[in-house]
Amino acid sequence: MLNCYYFNAQSIVNKICELHYILYHVAPDCVLVTESWLNADICDGLLDPKSVYTVIRKDRVGCRGGSVCALVKRSHSVLPLTFHDKYSELEIVGLVFVGGRPALRIFIVYRPPYYDCVATSYAKSLTECFTEYTNNHKYMHRIVGDFNLPYINWDVPIGPDDDIYKVVLDFFLSNGYSQLAHFPTRGYNLLDLLLTDADMLVASVGSHPPVGLSDHVTIIQLLKLKQQNVPPKNLR
Repeated sequence: MLNCYYFNAQSIVNKICELHYILYHVAPDCVLVTESWLNADICDGLLDPKSVYTVIRKDRVGCRGGSVCALVKRSHSVLPLTFHDKYSELEIVGLVFVGGRPALRIFIVYRPPYYDCVATSYAKSLTECFTEYTNNHKYMHRIVGDFNLPYINWDVPIGPDDDIYKVVLDFFLSNGYSQLAHFPTRGYNLLDLLLTDADMLVASVGSHPPVGLSDHVTIIQLLKLKQQNVPPKNLR
């Protein structure tokens, strides 16, 4: 089993004590974070001073906010996906679990809460990235993150017929994804999504209180993954 914690941090540095409690006392297999607000001046050693986890991150450059990161126990063999330069503006991290059964890729995503023409281009680029990096059918896929799309009804599923909602929802529906967070994640809104193209991989999903003073709940996922100790190799 793979025990995963996910939360929107709204600055992980401001919640570093809570992060360390999760890492060293709760000790999940992986911690996935959106809105980490990390930048090049913040080293991995601050996040994990005991070096128990592999840290993989995508920092926002030039302005405060956003960014995503993942911390995965070093007992698991993982490699980061390297995305094409055309996706450099996206706040996304991709992980490949090497030697896991079933073969698994996890993506952590943050979509800023805008609805202008730039946001429309961002949504199209995001779904193009998903299309390109989830077309390897030997892998099962998990897409986790804050999409800032509160008006999708995932029980139906249906959403507003605008260029942002439509392109995101159409991608997930046409590629057979299920959305597994069926509870509000910020106030009364469902912003943080757990999407998978392999429902049988998921043992359980639940919510915990926010980390520190974040206004997003923490989401706990238990995945049916058997990990073998296989040395990482370059993946394409």
